[in-house]
Amino acid sequence: MQPGKNESDLCMLAAAGSILILIMATAFFLLYTYDTQNKNDASISALNSALEKTTNQLNILQANYNSLSQKLLQREAQLEKTQEELSGALQTLNSTKSELNKTKAALAQANSELNGTMQKIQNAKKEIESLGESVNSSMQWFSDNSRLPQNYSWGVDIFLERIGTDCIWEGELNLACINYLTDRTVVKLDYASDIEADHLQSIKQTLKKKTGDCEDYALFFKAILNSLKDSGKKEKIKAWAPVNANSEFRVWPKGDDTATYLYYPNAGKAILAELDSTYPYVICYSTSQTSGHCTIALSPNKINSSSQIYLIENSTVFEPQNGRFLGKIAQQFHICSTDENNCYMSSNNIVVIISDDDIYRISGSKWESYSDYLQKLSQIGAEMG
Repeated sequence: MQPGKNESDLCMLAAAGSILILIMATAFFLLYTYDTQNKNDASISALNSALEKTTNQLNILQANYNSLSQKLLQREAQLEKTQEELSGALQTLNSTKSELNKTKAALAQANSELNGTMQKIQNAKKEIESLGESVNSSMQWFSDNSRLPQNYSWGVDIFLERIGTDCIWEGELNLACINYLTDRTVVKLDYASDIEADHLQSIKQTLKKKTGDCEDYALFFKAILNSLKDSGKKEKIKAWAPVNANSEFRVWPKGDDTATYLYYPNAGKAILAELDSTYPYVICYSTSQTSGHCTIALSPNKINSSSQIYLIENSTVFEPQNGRFLGKIAQQFHICSTDENNCYMSSNNIVVIISDDDIYRISGSKWESYSDYLQKLSQIGAEMG
């Protein structure tokens, strides 16, 4: 081997190898670069497709964003309006709360006043009940004194029997005879003018005192008639009246078999009613502008309230102090009407009527009675609950 040539060949061989390596490296680089380029192109295409899709989505999102932004603006406007309304409502609520507090305070005050009023009502109801009891008691007084007291004394019992034997003749009850026995028997009742003003004696007080004014006398006589009626007497009631004739009306004793008897001259009888079908009433009437008198009226009608007092019109009237017929209501006597004022100023105007269970009085231009008061009290009590 030649040293010089070999080294040259080796160098050439080495150079050729280097070139070959370089060519191969370049080929590999070109191949890598081409493959990479292809891959990049594919990636770019994919990226472009993705970008286009993303752009479309972004556009959609942008459109949604714009729509949502518009809605948000609308919501914000609505919210602002709602806040304003809420603020107004809150002010109204605060005002309402203030009014409510005032109302609560007023309600508490009203409740306190109501409790006070209820207490007053309860007190008033008690007063009404007490007044009702008083009215009932007053009405009971007239009922208790509408007849002679039973088993009060033997003298009263004998007096009533004497009337039955001495004052009834031929089916007629002689009122003048009753007056005669009242003045002259054990009862011995004397008349005294105005013992106590505006005071009515009970029958027992009259019997005990043996005296009474016109009201007491009339009440006592009414009690006699009711007691006779209760005993079953049915006779006609007879009074006397003046007549223009030479005649007389016998008072006592009954019959014609005695030469000594009591009588009223120039008088005749007047049949007033039948005992079993009549209701006696004490009537008090004016006799002048300053005075009055009480007698008895006999009526076939029973009155139960002040609205019924005109039922006793045409009733016969007699004087219990002597048994004299005085006339009739609506003729010689007049019931004061509600259209009249100062009824007391005229004579024979009836201003008081006493029944067996009540008293009726003209007050101003209105008739009133205990039964009317009792009815009003009942209505007031019912309204109070």
